[in-house]
Amino acid sequence: LTFATYLVRARASLVPNGKGEHRAAMIAALRTATADLDRALAPGERIAMARMLADLDALPGDDERALRRQMLETLRAGTAPASLEDLAVSHALGQALWSDGAQDAALDVLLAALQRSERDAGGALPEQAHTYVETVVSWWTQRGRFAEAERRLIAWRDPQPTPLGRERFDQRLDNLYIAALDGRGTTSLGSGK
Repeated sequence: LTFATYLVRARASLVPNGKGEHRAAMIAALRTATADLDRALAPGERIAMARMLADLDALPGDDERALRRQMLETLRAGTAPASLEDLAVSHALGQALWSDGAQDAALDVLLAALQRSERDAGGALPEQAHTYVETVVSWWTQRGRFAEAERRLIAWRDPQPTPLGRERFDQRLDNLYIAALDGRGTTSLGSGK
């Protein structure tokens, strides 16, 4: 209910002359939602809340962005390291950071979650983490960091325990090479022209 109040106030703040009292009410609702995270959460609620916060896209003010980040970090702190919940909430935090213009921080958050998952699985990235690899590769591609994406994809591919797992990473590499050619990027194969 607190999130619904926030969404209504956020929408009201977008109408002409809505910045004053509606913006203040919107921030108050977000602060209430932040305090509400101290309670025990039902199974799946942490991920649902994190996704909803990430889906708000770029927020208009520094206060809103800081509160959203605080909420997502609180949600992430409540997850078991290297769990599916950790990956999902870290992904949501990364998405929020990305939409707020903090691209390097977004990559750092999601890469750290993938590393926890990889370490927990004995050195090979588990299959449930592969979805989040797509996000990281997409972000690297958008930033023109093709060589970094290539190195990481190869590092994730090689310890995969099954031929199918390695093949999936090979397909990601092929897609990356095409994107590097289109984006005039550089990989170990050369540069796009």
